Amino acid sequence: GGCFGTEVAMNQQLAPYFFGYFGLSVTNAGWAAAGFGLMNLFARSLGGLISDYMSSRLGHRARHWVLFFTQTMAGLMLLTFSRMKSDNFAGAMVVLLCFSFSVQMAEGATFAVVPYVGKILKALGPVAGIVGAGGNIGAALWGVIYREVSTSDPDPRAPFLVHGFAVLATCLLVPFVHYPSLGSMFFPATETDEKPDVQPAVKMQASAVDEDAPAADVARSA
Repeated sequence: GGCFGTEVAMNQQLAPYFFGYFGLSVTNAGWAAAGFGLMNLFARSLGGLISDYMSSRLGHRARHWVLFFTQTMAGLMLLTFSRMKSDNFAGAMVVLLCFSFSVQMAEGATFAVVPYVGKILKALGPVAGIVGAGGNIGAALWGVIYREVSTSDPDPRAPFLVHGFAVLATCLLVPFVHYPSLGSMFFPATETDEKPDVQPAVKMQASAVDEDAPAADVARSA
């Protein structure tokens, strides 16, 4: 829910927010909100590509760092967006696009980790499904939070502020994602998936045959 759910929630909240807080027309508010989803054209794929590149250079643990960094940037950009004043629409749009760029990259970085976790658990389909469903659940929860905060705080920016802190809180979970064969942000892998080396057994069999060879020669000569 920290990235997928956040994207869905923002798609629901932005147009009414631009209309009510910044005073845009309904049409312009819709176009402004569409800018948030426009980053989907490349940002999500870019998050996965960067994760792949960093993993090829630094190992699988780099994927966790990419996810942590992009998710953290998304939270910080959302906090910044929540502090923009109504007379600074241009600045708010710049921050919003940076936020969209970060949260879409976090989605790509998330699914860059999913195949490896699915391989370990031997359940790639269920793992991918749970991750995707988590976004839908998160979106529903964010909708409830926006409604409750809006009714208790007259500042229309307050729900975005709470949401930003919540996204940052989800980042604190990433360092605890650890699998023995993959490692984590701060700890290396403690196990490997490599098959045991069978060469020593083969060598022992070969040496046993060589040792038996002289005895066989003596038997034939007798």
